This record gives sequence, structure tokens and C-alpha cells, in this order.
Amino acid sequence: MSSTQVLLNFTQKIEDKNIVSNDVAIKLRKFIHKLESTSSWELFLIISGIMGALFASAGIFAIISHNWDDFSKHVRGGLSLVPVLTGIFFYYLAVFKHQKSKAWVEASSMFLMLMIGASMSLISQTYQMDGDFNKFIKVWAFLTLPMFYLGRSSGIALIYLGLILFLAVDFSIGWWGIPNFGHNENLYWFWFFLIGFLPHYYMALNKKSKRQSIRVIYLSYCLYIALMIGIGFTIKSNFLLWYTLANLIFYLLGKKYMGNNSSIFGRPFQLFCQLSFSWMLLVLSNKDAVRMVLNEDSFLKHSIWSTTEKINFFSLMTLMVGVYFVFFKFKKAFENASYLVVFVPVLLMISYLMVYYVESGWVLSTIMNLYILFMGFAAMITGSGKGNVPQMAYGLIFISMLLWVRYFDTDWNFIVKGIVFLFVGGLFFFINLLVKGKVDEIENNKSVEDED
Repeated sequence: MSSTQVLLNFTQKIEDKNIVSNDVAIKLRKFIHKLESTSSWELFLIISGIMGALFASAGIFAIISHNWDDFSKHVRGGLSLVPVLTGIFFYYLAVFKHQKSKAWVEASSMFLMLMIGASMSLISQTYQMDGDFNKFIKVWAFLTLPMFYLGRSSGIALIYLGLILFLAVDFSIGWWGIPNFGHNENLYWFWFFLIGFLPHYYMALNKKSKRQSIRVIYLSYCLYIALMIGIGFTIKSNFLLWYTLANLIFYLLGKKYMGNNSSIFGRPFQLFCQLSFSWMLLVLSNKDAVRMVLNEDSFLKHSIWSTTEKINFFSLMTLMVGVYFVFFKFKKAFENASYLVVFVPVLLMISYLMVYYVESGWVLSTIMNLYILFMGFAAMITGSGKGNVPQMAYGLIFISMLLWVRYFDTDWNFIVKGIVFLFVGGLFFFINLLVKGKVDEIENNKSVEDED
């Protein structure tokens, strides 16, 4: 039984027992019906429509390509246009006749996008047109991009962003079927098409609230993954700084627009940012790893910089200054942003300098370990104050991972390790007792209210 039906039944019962009048009961039922949401049903319609479009596209392509070589060249050329014309027809119906139906628009957009690709491949095969796979993707992405704005469709974002990633990543299959990933020369086209997608994402955001729809959450996951992969294959120097700065930008965007989403999975930018920072800091907390990683990636390792490296570094510094200026200028917009997360890029910049000028790896390793401890304890304290159990669990797991890693890579003898771990274990038991006391207090308050 749905929650709406439960409320309606409850309204009927209190009316039957004369707790409320008939007029009040009618008003309550009207109010409950207004609160009833159709979003879950609309989501199902959209997903089923997109899946239908995928299978319909495959079916049309299979029918047209049947006995393909038996047709003459001109017949094949004419048949090559059938998929895209069919897609345009249904897209026209969706955008101009059923523009209020999200399922129609999303399904027809997916159908047209796939039909464009099918027609392009058939035409290029029929007339043996020159060009490579990268050129094919450029044309396909260029023809797909307007659909984000004509019909405001978002379902095609996953395939679109996946396509343009081929312009940043040079993918091939090596020996024994092992995939090889390398740098693609068309990386500037990747950024061109990604920037072309960003206005659609911004238009989908709810600017008046910090609670976003499933559509925006879906787009956020797609955008984050595509951008991070793109950075990994297009940035040639100072990768860690670019990576941390991009994560910080996503983190602040999440705080501004998704801070009130109830589930942690409904806040993808915060989730990915904190996981990424946690993993990176854990790796850099080892005294040998921190020197090896930062020396390899440091902007100080070259005595003479190439023009590309200069542009890369000064663009990075300008962007970093701009991000921190915006953060401090509009601090209220990024409510509850953790300063320990915000200043990770600054910590990394200081670490680069320390690796270059300080010979001892223990100094930097100690700073990293203390920073992780502060982040973990801050998460637990903040989570406890807000009653946010996932945040408390994150802090607990983060500290635990740090201690277990240090247990195996430190040179302390077993007695010292044992004492340290006993102390930390006792501290966690103490925290457990504090939380248990708070739970007992809540239960006692509930019992008192029930008695009253």
C-alpha cells in the first residue's frame, strides 16, 4: 500500500470517529492528493522509453542491413537515409506535438541519436568515404549536441559523453585482447564538445533550491566521470594539482546546489570528491610514496619549461586563485563546506615545495598523516552534531584505514604498535559509548512522550 493511500485511510478513520468534521476531512484529502508525486512513474516511463528506443534502433538497423550487399549502390544510398529520416519524424512528433511528455522527448532523442549514427555508418560504407573513427565521432557528436537544447533531453548524455571520450583517449586492443589506453591527438575536440554540453547541465539545475532532481543527479554522475577521465588523458603536467582542483570545484558546486539532497548518493560531487581526496591522501601519507609521486609530477622538476608547460601552470594558478576568491567572496553559498576538504589543493602545493626543498620524507609524511587524522575526527564530530551517521562512519573508516596502513609500513617495534593500537581502540570504544548514550537518551525521550 502506498503512503498516499495510508494517509487517505487514516483520514477516513478519523472522520468516521468524528475526530474531524466532514469538511476538514475533504480538505485533508485534497491536500494529500496534491502532495502525491508522479516522479517515480515518470522515471519508469522515461527509462522504458529509452530502452524501447535502443531495441527499436537495433531492429531497424538489422532489417535494413539484411542482404545489404545484394542491393545496388544507389538503392543502398537511399536505404541509408531511412534510419535518420525515421528518427527525425519521431523527434518532430515529440518536440512539437508531445513536448510536455518527458518520456516521448527522451525516447525520441535517443532514437534519433542512434539513427544518425546508423545512417552515417551506412553511407560511409556504401560510398567508401574517407575518414577515420575520430572524424566519425566528431560529426556524430556535432549533430547530437543540438538535441540537448531543442528538446531539453538528458537521457542521451551518457552515450554522448562516452562518445566524446574517444576524442581524449586513444583506445586499442593489444596482444591477448588486452586493451591499451593512450593520449589522443583530438583532445581539443573533447573539450569543445564537453563545453558545449555544460549549458544544458546548468539549465537543468534548480537554482532556487539545494535539492536536485534525479535528472540532475544522473547528469552529475555522467559529467564528473567524463571530466575526470578527460583530465587524466589530456593533462600532461601537474596532474595531481589539476585533479584536486577539479574535485574541489565539483565539491563546491555540490555544496551550493545539492547540499539538501537526503541520500549521500544524491550528492555525487561531494561523494566522489571526498573519496578521491581520501584515497590520494592515504597514498601520499607514506614517506616513500609521497616523494616518488610528487617528484614525478612536480612543476619544479624542470629547469627549463616548454611553452605548453608554462601555459598549463599559469592557467592552473589563475584557476586556483579564482576558485578560492569565489569561495571566500560567496562563502554563505557553500554552507557547511569543510575547510579541511577545501584546502587540500593548498596542502598539495605546499607538499610540492617541501619535497623539493626538504630532504627528510618524514616531515611531509607526518603532516599528511596529521591532516588525515584531523579530517577523520572532524567528520565524526560534525556528523555527531548533525546526527549524520554516514558522515560519522566515513570519519571512522578513514582513520581506521590510515592506522592499518601505518601498522604495516612503519618501523616501530611490535610493543609500540600494540600500545598505539590499544590506545586508538580504546578511543573508538569511548566514542561508541558517547554515541550509545545519545541513542539511549533519544529512546528515553520517545518513551516519555508515549506515556504522556
